[in-house]
Amino acid sequence: MKILAAGICYTLLSFFCSSCATTANVGSSEDEERPAASYCEHSPWCNLVAVEMAWPDIKDRPDTVPVNNGIFVYQFPRQFDKVSVLGTPPMVVARYPNYRIAVATEKMYDYGALVLEKAGASGPKHDKSPALRYFEIMFTKTLTDPEPENRHDRILWRAAFAGKSIQKFSSTPNAEIYRHDPWTVYMANVDGITHTRETIAVHRDQSDFYLRVFDTNAPKATLLNLIAATALDR
Repeated sequence: MKILAAGICYTLLSFFCSSCATTANVGSSEDEERPAASYCEHSPWCNLVAVEMAWPDIKDRPDTVPVNNGIFVYQFPRQFDKVSVLGTPPMVVARYPNYRIAVATEKMYDYGALVLEKAGASGPKHDKSPALRYFEIMFTKTLTDPEPENRHDRILWRAAFAGKSIQKFSSTPNAEIYRHDPWTVYMANVDGITHTRETIAVHRDQSDFYLRVFDTNAPKATLLNLIAATALDR
């Protein structure tokens, strides 16, 4: 389990450091001339579009253990072999006989707002959180869609494609979106060393944080149970 935990942490750290390196300069004067396509020259999954799915209606829920991280409350199936809390911010890893689930709460970085703050300008008003807009671009837009004319939106657009370009989606792409206001959930198979699927849950009223779930061979019904039962900590 220690080897698994270290592997997960190393992989996630590598992914997010790569993401930061790729998107940190998005919005600079040099990158203002770089369209989204420039990040996707060697990333065929930049044209991946997730399929809209019905929100899961789970009637027979297994016995679960609630986990409250101060922002979200989610449910782990109770029959785990071991649970570990790793890293900062903490990631909770539950190990079961035939699969593993890791859950982390992550903060959204609003690239567009940062650029406008440096420029002393104000951005447009949106009814969606930066996280929701970012992942909506990542999972529903392709290079055939025109970039936004507004600079604030264009920076976030390019940041989303930069993030999408470094993802390692499965060689047989399978991405889905589940909507149940105020929740939007994005799920995708990946070719990861330590995990085979990523699930991202975004709440409309939580503009700063979102829930990210990494699993290795977990039954899909287990993931659907988890996302359907997730709530904000009120």
